[in-house]
Amino acid sequence: MFPIGVTVVTYTAMDDAANMANKSFSITITDNENPFLFGVPANITQKTDSGLATAVINWTEPTASDNSGEVTLTSSHVSGNMFPIGVVVVIYTAIDASSNMITESFSITVEDNEHPVLSGVPASFIETTDNGLATAVINWT
Repeated sequence: MFPIGVTVVTYTAMDDAANMANKSFSITITDNENPFLFGVPANITQKTDSGLATAVINWTEPTASDNSGEVTLTSSHVSGNMFPIGVVVVIYTAIDASSNMITESFSITVEDNEHPVLSGVPASFIETTDNGLATAVINWT
């Protein structure tokens, strides 16, 4: 078996009179097989973290393998990142030494299901009408 790359094979022949001849040829094995990605998560939907317009999302990172044994795995986001309200696509790419690659993705949807909080609202007022009027002027801050 020959590994990925170029291997030179040389034959040498020698006769009884010590005459010698050499002949070489090369064998080139190329890698055209894409790497594999394992464990890319399914789409994730999560509510915002309490009081925030974001959510910290965690998942198990996928792994990659390749027939050459050499593979680099990159991602657009990592587990534990903070994500805004809306949809974000997380992309994983595995690339081997021969530039063969595979890309897979999943979506993270962060939903805002938290009601707004009102603060500084004054207590109820009970006042009498202004003199001669059927109304009253009320001020608050």
